Amino acid sequence: MSLGRFWTPSNVLSLFRLILALPLGIALWNEAEPVGVLTLMLAAIVTDAFDGHLARRRNEVTEWGKVLDPLADKICIGVVTLILTLQGRLPLWFAVLVLGRDGLILLGALGVKRWLGHLPASALPGKIAAALVALALITATAETEPWLGRLRLTDVLLPLSAFALLMALLDYTRRAWGARRSRN
Repeated sequence: MSLGRFWTPSNVLSLFRLILALPLGIALWNEAEPVGVLTLMLAAIVTDAFDGHLARRRNEVTEWGKVLDPLADKICIGVVTLILTLQGRLPLWFAVLVLGRDGLILLGALGVKRWLGHLPASALPGKIAAALVALALITATAETEPWLGRLRLTDVLLPLSAFALLMALLDYTRRAWGARRSRN
C-alpha cells in the first residue's frame, strides 16, 4: 500500500469519520445538547454514505479505503453503542451483539486478506445492517417519549437491527468460506 494511494478524497472522508468518533464520543458521554450530538452522528453517516460512492465513481478504490471505511464505521458505531449502553439507553445484549459481530468481522477480514491477498468489498446485507444500527443509535440518542403507548421506536429498531446484524454476519461468513474454498 503506497502512501500516494492513501490521500484520495474518499479516504480523507473515511479518515475524517474515524477522527469524528472522538468528539462524538465526548459529546455523547457528556450528554451534550442532543442537536449537537445528532449533528455529529449525521456527519458520520453522510461521510459513510459518500466515501465508497466517491471512490468507485473516481475509480480510486484502494486497499487503504477498504480498511479505513469499515474501521471508521466500526469505531464510530462501537463508541456510540458502548456509551449509550453505559448510560442505560441501550440494552447490554445489543452492545454485545454489535461489538462482538464487528470484532468477528475484523478478525475474519484479516483471514480473508491473508487467503486472497486483498480485502473484498462490502456487501448489501452489511450495509443494511449498518443503516438499521445507525437508526437505532439515533433514536436511542434522541428519543425521550414513547410513541405507541409504552413502545419507543428504538424498541422496534433493536430487534430489526439484531436480525440484520446476524444475517450480515452469516453473509460475511459464507463469503469468507467461499473465498477460502476457491483458494484451495
